Amino acid sequence: MTTKTTMVRAGAALLPAFSLLTGCPPADDAPPDPPPEEQECELDLNFDTTGAEALEGGAGSGVLCPAFDQDFFAFEVTTAGTIATIGLSMSTPLTRVNPAYRIVRDDGTPEGAPTPFSGQDPDKSAGEATDFTAAHRIDEPGTYYVLVFDQQFVEDTFDIANPYALTVTLAPDPDLNESNNDPTTATPLTAGAAITGQIATTGDEDWYAVSVPAGAKILDLTFEAAIDSGITHEIQVVAADAQTAIVAGLAVENGPVAGADSLRLRSRVDGGATAYVRVKAQNGTDASLDPGAAYTFTATVIDNPDVNEGATGNDSAATATRVNSGASIQAALASTADQDVYRIAPGARSRDNPGVLIVGVDIDGVDVRTFRPQVQVLSVDPEANANGQRCGAGCGLCDQDVCKEVRLQRFVPGGGYRTAFPLRDTRDVLVVVNEFGDDAFQEGAGYTVTFEVVNDPDADEGDDVLIPNLEFAGFANEEDLERQFQESKERARVLTTTYPADLPLVPVPSPIPGVPDEFTQMVDCNAAGAGPQTVVASGRLTYEGDRDYFRVDVPAEGYWALDFDYQLTGAATTPVELTLFVRADDGLIANTLEATQTQENCLDTIDCPAGSICVDGACWSESDGNATFGSHLFPDPTTDECAFVSVVDRNQRPLYLEVVDNGINDFDVDVAYRFELTIRCGCPATCNRGAGNCQGAPAPR
Repeated sequence: MTTKTTMVRAGAALLPAFSLLTGCPPADDAPPDPPPEEQECELDLNFDTTGAEALEGGAGSGVLCPAFDQDFFAFEVTTAGTIATIGLSMSTPLTRVNPAYRIVRDDGTPEGAPTPFSGQDPDKSAGEATDFTAAHRIDEPGTYYVLVFDQQFVEDTFDIANPYALTVTLAPDPDLNESNNDPTTATPLTAGAAITGQIATTGDEDWYAVSVPAGAKILDLTFEAAIDSGITHEIQVVAADAQTAIVAGLAVENGPVAGADSLRLRSRVDGGATAYVRVKAQNGTDASLDPGAAYTFTATVIDNPDVNEGATGNDSAATATRVNSGASIQAALASTADQDVYRIAPGARSRDNPGVLIVGVDIDGVDVRTFRPQVQVLSVDPEANANGQRCGAGCGLCDQDVCKEVRLQRFVPGGGYRTAFPLRDTRDVLVVVNEFGDDAFQEGAGYTVTFEVVNDPDADEGDDVLIPNLEFAGFANEEDLERQFQESKERARVLTTTYPADLPLVPVPSPIPGVPDEFTQMVDCNAAGAGPQTVVASGRLTYEGDRDYFRVDVPAEGYWALDFDYQLTGAATTPVELTLFVRADDGLIANTLEATQTQENCLDTIDCPAGSICVDGACWSESDGNATFGSHLFPDPTTDECAFVSVVDRNQRPLYLEVVDNGINDFDVDVAYRFELTIRCGCPATCNRGAGNCQGAPAPR
């Protein structure tokens, strides 16, 4: 007989080891019980398969003492496919051990043959007692052992006082498709026929194989399970390689099937190959033998209505549909996570020879709150040098040996929609049409997409630095826009003035108390060369995000009024709501907007009234039918607002004029703007900017 002993420092007193060996009570003159620090572990004989304890009624117990203790319990499996449910618990969290188990099979050795099955409490944390169950399918009859041990398994970890409780129950597998835990054992599916399965064991995965006919095909799958099954089911459609998950989702309460945890997936699959459906618990551990935990799904193979998909789809740069200028494509987002990718060559484009790609998308019959189609344009960053474009670590899309990124992204509302993108290099541009969340699809509908490449009619285009123009940036893009201004101003077109450098100065007539002395002189507006000067600027807003910059030099000292007379010419109407900003290095001086505010607060355009868009957190009028502006004077001489730079604004030289569409979402290659800027010495007496007001200066000449 073999014993296992160790000295412990805590726990109840036990009989001395020699008493257990002889079976005799201690003599009256026997030495006293050893002190607590010398107490010994209980004797057990089930430390390997040869001494394994038979489970009485499927239950057993023990203590994990000494350190590295392991206890074997035997059970018999008589039928292939038996489910063994293991329960392991302790009545107290006040213990230094964390019981866990492994299952081994009898092979005539003391250690036994390993199996894939083991378990430990997945929710165990400090202050919580071990208490968990797990189920495993055993496919071969024979003698098996549950090996209980301390999961912490360090030398000084044991517990002499607190026992664990073990239960083993055996039941038939309720899932008649088992064993189908991998692609090699996948259950064949009959397209259109319902099939029932169940995640009955811990870590169970159910695989199903679908034979897909040749051609462009879609797998349409509807899954449902009981709401109270206790399992969150994850469903994947897996490609023919049995590794690549094409699309996946979770069955959610009252999804497409009311009163059930349900999910519908429509996925493009390769024609003439095998596709797989994989069902598992989301966390990989939940399982249930309850018949009410069964699930049902139906998978149907249908023709793909999008003829551009072909047998391999057009979801990537490698399989993109090649299009030319003038193309009109009929397509559909007919499956979940469908990405329709189109490739177009811009031609011999550069910053000195720019072009514009105009993309139109017409999609009807969708609720943009649940189905959010979007168009994206992927290209290189035109502001980066050639080496900065090379593919490397972190490159999301390597195409034509360069790294491309989303440079423009816009949601597509119902009905017709157009966007435009500037072309400034010769590399192919990729256009993607998809659903924003990749979790919805069109059924019995489609869309039309058109492509047109034109020369940029704005002869001086290239004055703005191009930052990504992304819808999901919303109004939190102030840093990008400020960076765009700071970098673009170096390219601004100069509007030449001829003011002499030595204009004489005169004292400010009525200086404001507290204004520093250096700000109490101004240009003599009556001096030669100080009279009004007019400069002319013109251009076009030819793509989304187009911003035109002009630079004008004004003498440093004095007050200068700025009057603008501007107009749009070309077509009878335009979608552009012209916006003009007068800026200096340290901020905005003045602006005028053709749009009008229709609502104060918004997070998205869908929060705005019809005919409005969300810009900088407010709703503004938006129309494709704005009449071209005959002539607009800015500032309005009937109001007390004015645009001017004052004697205290010496650092606001030069001035920059920024022309843009309100919301930077509209463009018009056919409409040109023209404005005359008249600069006058002096300041309107009605202007008031606090300490920087006119200080009694005369009105402009």
